[in-house]
Amino acid sequence: MQKITPFLWFDTQAEEAMNFYLSVFPNSRTVSVSRYGDVGPKPKGTVMVATFILDGQQFQALNAGPEYKFNPSISFLVNCETQKEVDTLWDKLLAGGGKEMQCGWLTDKYGVSWQIVPVALGQMIADKDQAKANRVMAAMMQMVKLDIAKLKRARASGSLDGYRRVVSMRPWSLRILRGRLYLTVAAFLATFARGAEQPAHVAMQSRVAAIEIQALASAATPAPKGSANKPKPPPPGPGVTPPPSSTSSSSNGRELGRGVAVAGIVAAGVGAVFGTLALLSYLDTDRYASTGNSAGYETSRDFTKTQSLIADASYVVGASLFAGGVYLWLSSSDKSSNQPSNQSPAKPLKNPSVSIVVGPGETALVVGGRF
Repeated sequence: MQKITPFLWFDTQAEEAMNFYLSVFPNSRTVSVSRYGDVGPKPKGTVMVATFILDGQQFQALNAGPEYKFNPSISFLVNCETQKEVDTLWDKLLAGGGKEMQCGWLTDKYGVSWQIVPVALGQMIADKDQAKANRVMAAMMQMVKLDIAKLKRARASGSLDGYRRVVSMRPWSLRILRGRLYLTVAAFLATFARGAEQPAHVAMQSRVAAIEIQALASAATPAPKGSANKPKPPPPGPGVTPPPSSTSSSSNGRELGRGVAVAGIVAAGVGAVFGTLALLSYLDTDRYASTGNSAGYETSRDFTKTQSLIADASYVVGASLFAGGVYLWLSSSDKSSNQPSNQSPAKPLKNPSVSIVVGPGETALVVGGRF
């Protein structure tokens, strides 16, 4: 027989309350029900004492009148191994008119107080590291129904190398996907920059091809007889276009790329500033948690989340701009190196009144030095 048994005073609901509790807790059963007889004080046949067992713990309930009421100064603590068990018991005990209280407490519809507490809470509060225990306590003070995962995150939040994971409360899988998004954005911007400069590059190739054809035609024309020296070329005719300046085009591309890369570095610097602010706010959060200052804890936590988001956005923009700028700079440098260093000016065509337009990818055939 159990040495000490909780004994509950009800007005008239002893049997009803017993059946309610039997439906809430597993491994429960009725032991016995005794009723009033001829000597009262309740009407004959009314339930006097109901004895029952809830998950191995014996209780007794008495119908004795309305003189005494339950209050939270006495409660029953239920140790739960999992969050699922916490959620299930919490919902069942609140059914029919129960009321939630802070820190894992509730009162059921009969006014009996219960504490639905995960076993892990006691273990974390008893941690030898007082700072960790204080953070768990501060987190628990903000809760109604206790959440094991949040309590564990509060306990681990003192680790500086993991502060972003703790504060933002994002799973690592989401962070990996976000990293892939950063790379995708950077690649897109680099490709866009390449596409933006492509038309100018094609136009330049077309003009160079036309000038080279003019130079070949002029060189194949025999010089006048009786002339010891090469005649000076006549001034350019109306159909001749001077060669483009590839050096200027490449220089402009490099300057643009350098400017975009610098803008990326500046944006990343902004991200570093907000990242530092987020770290400082996190340290304030840790300090408030260790001292139990719930108001300061909440404010610092909100600041940390906001500053972390701004830092993330700045890093994305900075990395994307820097990647695009470097690509532009390298692409322009490659074009410059592929151009001839000393290109002689083109000579006019023999008959400049006739012109041929050569597009990219097309070939012009010169026969006998003439078009």
